[in-house]
Amino acid sequence: MILKIACVQLGPYAGSLEVQLDAIETLGMQAVERHSPDLLIFPELISTPYFPLEKDNKWFALAESIPGPTTECLSKLAVRGGCEVVGTLFHKDDEKYLNTAVLMGTDGAVKGQYSKTHIPNINYGKTRGFERFYFSAGNNFAIWDIKGVRVGILICYDRSFPEAWRALTLNGASVVIVPASSSGFRSAMFVQELQIRAIENGVWVVAVNKGGDELTVDKVSPADFYGSSCVITPEGEIAVQKDREPGVDFGWEIDTSVVELARAKLGYMKARRPDLYGDIAKKQRE
Repeated sequence: MILKIACVQLGPYAGSLEVQLDAIETLGMQAVERHSPDLLIFPELISTPYFPLEKDNKWFALAESIPGPTTECLSKLAVRGGCEVVGTLFHKDDEKYLNTAVLMGTDGAVKGQYSKTHIPNINYGKTRGFERFYFSAGNNFAIWDIKGVRVGILICYDRSFPEAWRALTLNGASVVIVPASSSGFRSAMFVQELQIRAIENGVWVVAVNKGGDELTVDKVSPADFYGSSCVITPEGEIAVQKDREPGVDFGWEIDTSVVELARAKLGYMKARRPDLYGDIAKKQRE
């Protein structure tokens, strides 16, 4: 089975919701025209700046319902481009605030949702992410059927939890997409971490980050998005990797026939010992 993907490495926030959504539509259609994808993928929090650099109640005003302006933009892209589209937004669901990815079908309707399940609270040098101030955690993983391919999703910080990857793999995912808004000191490890997760689970990995310096929230110490959007094969090899240039796109044809071959080479799935792993789900450590 072949799944054609296209990815857009968005740049810093454009200054207003209207201008930002125009940029998303323009860059999205450029990617569609270049790559004719089955699935178009954007990074995390596509319609806002990365406001969790600070704690300030004013940013709650940016949250949207589903449907709302961002999903309407993605819906238009899906219909115009004849492809399914994934984008992530600051989501208000009744009294809950979430970091939610939506999958838009080719008919423009919402086909699936996933809310980030691991919420960071990081203040380490230039790396800041006070997301727990804003977001509640989602409580379910998601796997979507896209053109007959089982596609799982993890959002940014979720990628650092091996248990989440294994849960998606055991539930049938052969591809895992990772929308991100990553900046700061982990840049050198970004692709390496994804390579390890790919080979451990025998899955294709498609990670889409932002690129460039975003001054909207903090002009002195901005979010320095390091890009590095990439495609990783089930054997952990880098098929595509971008630098940190904002606004670039790329495409790839994902061949899911290699998934079982990759898993058979190292035999990780058959060698598992679930009988020994029970404590993982029981023990908590701050």
